[in-house]
Order: sequence, then structure tokens, then C-alpha cells
Amino acid sequence: MSVSAVVTYRPGVDDDHAPSLLPVATEEVFHRYWLPLADRLDQPTVAAFGTGVMFQPADFDALRDELSAFIDGVREVIDEGNTAVSPVLERALLLFDFIGRLDRERVDELFIG
Repeated sequence: MSVSAVVTYRPGVDDDHAPSLLPVATEEVFHRYWLPLADRLDQPTVAAFGTGVMFQPADFDALRDELSAFIDGVREVIDEGNTAVSPVLERALLLFDFIGRLDRERVDELFIG
């Protein structure tokens, strides 16, 4: 199993070049690194990625705000010397950018889990 971001587009939207999937973490990596970081940084939405969360386009700004706070917290952990979480930072930044590139007019929902 793994944690991925999966985009569902509105009916009638045909674009083979639109992003539809971003792998975020393997299940093992999520439970070993992401979940403890999310708990430590008080990021319940990020922690919920482990069981899966559905987002509507109207939620994307709030989701990106939470991811931004998570990213800032991971950077602090890395600055404290824990470089083992560097891949988490890389994937969190990719997820942040992925969500930012989504065309909200065309997206029906985003599932992360």
C-alpha cells in the first residue's frame, strides 16, 4: 500500500495531460516518518492521509496552508539535525506544488490516502 494524491475531474473534462496522480509515500515511510512528524507538528489533516481524506476544490487553499505549516515544521526538524526526514520534505513540497497546479474549475475532487 501507499499514500498518493489522486485527482478526479468533472464529467466531460478530457485532457490526457492534466495531472491525475502523485505518489506521496509508501505505507512504511508514511507510518515511520510522516505520521510521527504530523503528530509532533499538530497536523491532523496530514496524519489523516494515512486513512484517506477527500478534498473539494474549495478546500485546496486551506489544505495548502496546512501543508505549508507542515513543511515549515519539517524544515525545523531537519535544521535540528534530523536529516532522515529530508525525503518527507521533498515529497511534501511536491504535493504542495501538485495541488497548486490543479485547475479548480475542472477538478471534481482530490483524494489523498
